[in-house]
Amino acid sequence: MKTQLFLIGLLAGACAVLPAQAAQNQAAQTQSERELARSHDQPATLSSPSGNVPGRLIITRDDLVFLDPQQPQNSIVIPKGDVNTIDFNSSARTVQVRLKHPVTYRATELSNVSLHMARPAGVQMVTTWWRPGIAPPPVRTDGQAARPAGTPAGTMMFQAKHKHKVGSDTGTLTITPTQIMYTSATDAKANRRWSMADIKEVRRDDPYSLKIVPYSGDTYNLELTGSGMGADQYKTLTDRVAMAHLPPAAR
Repeated sequence: MKTQLFLIGLLAGACAVLPAQAAQNQAAQTQSERELARSHDQPATLSSPSGNVPGRLIITRDDLVFLDPQQPQNSIVIPKGDVNTIDFNSSARTVQVRLKHPVTYRATELSNVSLHMARPAGVQMVTTWWRPGIAPPPVRTDGQAARPAGTPAGTMMFQAKHKHKVGSDTGTLTITPTQIMYTSATDAKANRRWSMADIKEVRRDDPYSLKIVPYSGDTYNLELTGSGMGADQYKTLTDRVAMAHLPPAAR
């Protein structure tokens, strides 16, 4: 704990360098040193039960550090050895760190630390730290999410806006042969996972709107971006839902 507090204090103190000293340091740095420093210090937003908190994600050799500029004393230090796994979504610029042991943030225990990176370089930074030598999945330019390696065949992924009665959040809609998942990049409470058998109805009024009605829980109204969902993709989805409701012998 003392080591973590020292590290947080050191990093927080770096935010308050005197202008004259900062100018001297900048003059002394080479271009490559400045680029290296930027690559290990990226703006990020932490999704927590108390809301979204903008801050900075800083990487050292052995730790991930989320620096909370509002409450520096509550900044999070995650040793690499405490990480169980990390899920990446390059197109949505999200990183979800799944922990072996919960960390305390603003009096709340977090088993997963969900981050939305301001730039794609932030996702690449974490990917390189966690899996050296492995590049993150590419970002597609048509608005659909690139399918990460290892996802089931037949998986469809879309960038989406989840519309609330008031406001909205953005994330990724993932449709596998057996499940539908919505992963929010800005509000972890909006994350949902349904089996095809959980779905009462799906409706597509046009390529850019999709309504998901489960048997239990909230109806999800999604606005799809990019090229939207084609007619053939929608037919695949409705066929999967219909198939899940058939008796096993009829499938």
